[in-house]
Amino acid sequence: MRWCLLCFLLVLSVRRALAQGGYTITDLGVGNQWYSEAHGLNNGGWAVGEYEPVGALYQHGFLYNGQTASGLGMFPDIYSIAWGINDSNVVVGEYLPRPNPFIIEAFKYSNGVVTGLGFLSSSSYSSAHAINRLGQIVGESSTNSTASVIHAVLWDNGTKVDLGVLSGNYSSANAINNSAIIVGESSVEGTTNVQAFIYTNSIVPMGTLGGDYSSAKSINDAGVVVGESTEVTGGVTNLQAFIYRDGIMASLRAQAATLGADSSSASGINNLGQIVGYLGFGQLTQAFLFDGTNMVNLIQYILPLSGFTNLSSAYGINDQGQIIGAGTLTNGDYHGFLLTPSKPWILLSAPALPTSSGFQVNIEGVPGAQFVVQASTDLSASNWLSLYTNVLTGSETNYTDTDSPNWRTRYYRALLLQ
Repeated sequence: MRWCLLCFLLVLSVRRALAQGGYTITDLGVGNQWYSEAHGLNNGGWAVGEYEPVGALYQHGFLYNGQTASGLGMFPDIYSIAWGINDSNVVVGEYLPRPNPFIIEAFKYSNGVVTGLGFLSSSSYSSAHAINRLGQIVGESSTNSTASVIHAVLWDNGTKVDLGVLSGNYSSANAINNSAIIVGESSVEGTTNVQAFIYTNSIVPMGTLGGDYSSAKSINDAGVVVGESTEVTGGVTNLQAFIYRDGIMASLRAQAATLGADSSSASGINNLGQIVGYLGFGQLTQAFLFDGTNMVNLIQYILPLSGFTNLSSAYGINDQGQIIGAGTLTNGDYHGFLLTPSKPWILLSAPALPTSSGFQVNIEGVPGAQFVVQASTDLSASNWLSLYTNVLTGSETNYTDTDSPNWRTRYYRALLLQ
């Protein structure tokens, strides 16, 4: 057993370096500009967002094609933001089609061609936020000439559908899944705040976590929705991430609190149920990943030489596990980022000495990695016994070998199953 424990001590000495290698990070800055922010991501690893060119008065949309990030180059290139992209690489967002009059319009962009999407009823403002696999686009549009009334809108095969409001004069659609279920936020009667809605054939309120504000940010193809809501706990109101399924809104406050955060917000969910957003530590925010069981602060996976000192927030995650967001560089600039999961790795460690009830080992690795824990009495190649097989749902789990007290000497190892 002394030799076995020595092996674990050697493993523990490299634990931090391995954990930080869980993702590779791509800086989504455009050129040497100080500012960029990623907003949308598709399953091919293409991303879109905004950046600020030198000498420009306003931000400009960018597209990352899996290799390089560059401006969309729309004409006239005065102002634009790219909010979403689908798996056919069609980009949607908002832009200024002409300098006079100064009217912002929703657009779609494909293969270098930009098309204005128009407005619900009055040409004063519109913005496209998301696009699904079928090319259906959602966002918001003015319904009067002063843009004092704004409604959520669906652009579907050349038609514009006013999604209405819960009450009042404001609603906005943030996301649409491949079944055309739409989520967003709307003003509600008797308050100046907004609350989350879900739309199939009509707009339906989703409620809150107990406060007076909520907003639905993303929905996957299973109809699971994530977002943010105010929640009152012990007389204190904080913003917290939520999951909404089967008509029930559940808070992620407890999971955020285990990481020391006092607030949180969820921005994206993929078809595996993985959720991303940010954790709030007072004025500081940091990106998180939640797999339905475990929540991790993504900064722990970033190597010191990555160029980033903080990952402020994560805005989206695709079905490959890639994550977009924005954070601070070592020189103080603020850039969008793309996190790509590294090749699977597994790490075995022992947190404590064996006890009469068994010997516990910790298993760490990239979420989704399948592994097996094996034991041997003599380290011979033919004498390894498989004890425990599982899949990492978070970044770590543990296993207790209750049979260990029956052995004078026992060695352990963990192997990846491909």
